[in-house]
Amino acid sequence: MLDLCAAPGGNTTHIAERMNQEGFLLTNELYPARAKVLSQNMEYMGIRYAVVTNEIPSRLAERFPGYFDRVMVDAPCSGEGMFGKDHDASEEWSLENVEQCAAWQLDILHHAGEMLLPGGKLVYSTCTFSPEENEGTISQFLQLLETPSGLSAFFS
Repeated sequence: MLDLCAAPGGNTTHIAERMNQEGFLLTNELYPARAKVLSQNMEYMGIRYAVVTNEIPSRLAERFPGYFDRVMVDAPCSGEGMFGKDHDASEEWSLENVEQCAAWQLDILHHAGEMLLPGGKLVYSTCTFSPEENEGTISQFLQLLETPSGLSAFFS
């Protein structure tokens, strides 16, 4: 199992619990400070059969092509779902950020797909309401799968 955008670790610890100390769990976080928090949370929860990495998805995809049965992508997003909880989230929001996040999410999904075994399952989520980052990103990802050079080999 791969949790590609794992910090602070809520999804990861839930996944680990469901795995019942069996299998291999790779958890990744792009930002070093968040990766440290993720690692601390994994240790605090006593999860011993997981590895925490701090890497970009493309580099992981080079090392783990077609490797994982399951991939979780709780993607970084523009954070519209946080507006009621975090005033700074609404202050930082912009259309440009939505577009940048959608492009970044598509790149993450592309590499997540490369790491998925044929017949595996990929879960994608965000905490935003933006169609560009949700339906739009998924639609573009599915179009990528349909192209001859897309990821169709990984989804048989």
